[in-house]
Amino acid sequence: MTWEPAALVVDFCFVATAACNSARRLNERTHLLGDVGEIFLQCAENDRYVEIHVTPENQRLQLEWNSERFEAVRNKRAALEDFAIADPNWVQTCTAVASTGWSASVRIPAAVLLEEGAVFHGGARLLAAVCRYDCGGGDKPVLSTTANFGGQPFHTRTAWHRARLS
Repeated sequence: MTWEPAALVVDFCFVATAACNSARRLNERTHLLGDVGEIFLQCAENDRYVEIHVTPENQRLQLEWNSERFEAVRNKRAALEDFAIADPNWVQTCTAVASTGWSASVRIPAAVLLEEGAVFHGGARLLAAVCRYDCGGGDKPVLSTTANFGGQPFHTRTAWHRARLS
């Protein structure tokens, strides 16, 4: 993760052969359609957080959550799509696929995580996790993550990394 006042940039690289996802438009349920990398980010000072899925083909599912919204979806009082961000310029992504794996770079503008007009600064505290659905040809995807969830769902924010911009 790198940063400048106007944005955070999260890069990830996964080892894989024949990584692919059948999503072909913004905000399809990418995690059900093939390989995907997921980024979860939250500024430590508020309850709002984002979930950004990126496929090897550079399709995205982009969601904005808080505790209330997530519980509404979990308890089937709301649909996942109710919290999808339809703006294709909300974040910027690019991907590269090779025979040995795939990578992505995700640029998250300050306005996505902060109050209007605010910028990132040294010392700012974040919560973050990068997760993966690796479909690799098996019946079920292999899930992996940078965080220690101990079998809990990826939305368990107490397991996310604590980061401070410096």
